[in-house]
Amino acid sequence: MGAAPWWAAATAALLTLSGGAAALKFWADDRRTDQSLAARVATIQDIPADSRSCDTWLAGRMPLVLVAMGQSNAGNHGDLPAQPAGTQAKPIPVLHQGRCVLAQDPLPGATGQGASVWSALHQRLGGQWNGRPIVWMVVAVDGTRLDDWTDDQSPLRRWWERQIDATVATGWPIAAVLWQQGEADARQGTSTEDYMHGLRQLRALTEAHGLPGPWWLARSTYCPPVATDPMRKAVRQAVEDLLEEPTSGFRAGPDTDALPRTMRNGCHFTAEGVEAAAALWQQALVGQRPGPSSAPSGISPRS
Repeated sequence: MGAAPWWAAATAALLTLSGGAAALKFWADDRRTDQSLAARVATIQDIPADSRSCDTWLAGRMPLVLVAMGQSNAGNHGDLPAQPAGTQAKPIPVLHQGRCVLAQDPLPGATGQGASVWSALHQRLGGQWNGRPIVWMVVAVDGTRLDDWTDDQSPLRRWWERQIDATVATGWPIAAVLWQQGEADARQGTSTEDYMHGLRQLRALTEAHGLPGPWWLARSTYCPPVATDPMRKAVRQAVEDLLEEPTSGFRAGPDTDALPRTMRNGCHFTAEGVEAAAALWQQALVGQRPGPSSAPSGISPRS
């Protein structure tokens, strides 16, 4: 027999060094993030053909839009929970390309085929924030660094610009941005200063497209086994420094790095981890005042 293929040897070594199936999943995830950014953006979930409009659910009420942005842990990469036979998870209202529908995981606007923290968070909040119904707009692509969001030639930037433009055109007030990202920059070794600059730049870019409201920042850097503690610390310090600036407009989201390995499947959350991350987000948001409370004039979302 000839020599084993390189990928077989690499897999065997990784399994030996890092502990079985979890390491194999990480290796597969890492290979996927090596795809071109354009290829990953192309896998963003669209609205299923049989989706129902939000109109009946809203019943004429004015909602608040929560914009969830980031990489895989802001997307549909969590493990799906086991559902009792004959039951389905409750759908949540999602804006996608200006159209509001009731959607289940995987949510439109993000990569991945699994569970979303935002679906779990919606249920925990009872579908409301400070007495107003919530509608979600999600933009999340696995393995993305801040540069992928801000570079003027980036396909991801072109994608989120279109999504935000369509969301602003609804006339519905956008209350906040929930930012769950940092693993890719920690793995790359992005400095504290560069990460702070990148987040400020991204916020300025989104504001130029009419996206107001504060940003809630998660501490989200854990992705074994590549990102070392010093690399993670630089990104975490950037978040802490931004939160200490009184006029920065950034607010403290959850520290999802605190979730234990038993709630993770490689970089991503297990079904238990999805619920735990949603609980941390709930703690960060409950009691906090949302952004705009009244809507500017605009058109109704397409149904």
